[in-house]
Amino acid sequence: SQFSTEILLALGLKSKMAGTAFLEEPVYPALERDYNEVPVLSEKWPSVEKLLSETPDFVTGWGAAFSKSGISIQILIDNNINVFIPKSTTEFNADMETLYDDFRTIGKIFEIENTAEEYINKSKEKIKGLEEKTKNLKEKKVFIYDSGTNEPFTVYEGFTTNLLSMVKLKNVMAGKGVNKTWGKASWEEVASEDPDY
Repeated sequence: SQFSTEILLALGLKSKMAGTAFLEEPVYPALERDYNEVPVLSEKWPSVEKLLSETPDFVTGWGAAFSKSGISIQILIDNNINVFIPKSTTEFNADMETLYDDFRTIGKIFEIENTAEEYINKSKEKIKGLEEKTKNLKEKKVFIYDSGTNEPFTVYEGFTTNLLSMVKLKNVMAGKGVNKTWGKASWEEVASEDPDY
């Protein structure tokens, strides 16, 4: 996933990467040059054959990448490939601390714990400045639209919702008792919440 690709690049692991896949949006500008040097294995998820041809020791990405939609975890296990699914992509209460734990885990896996801590500390400083700038803003209600026409695909709980709240943006789909990070909703639900954005 682009998410985990950018974590690896942010920690200076470009030379360790056999490839990447599933670019969803423009790459974070500070990482773009390094990203362009990593082989792209597939526009979406690579085939089993393509992935195995790269003989990776390790893969990481969204959990959905290791399901029937992508490449099953069992195939990876059978080929002695280690898998890490970041907790910040799966936990309903994921926040920045969860993301920092993911960075620490990657740091341990690649034996660059100090690099991971340095990145975390710089991020904390940036966020402190951002929170200071936004603390007096009035909260706005937002709907997160990912895709879909008949049924919108959106975010319910987890990292994205908690990240938005840090800058005074309230996800209108959160707090509805839906035990999903991402999922389908109805346009009627969206309209009834009357989001500002």
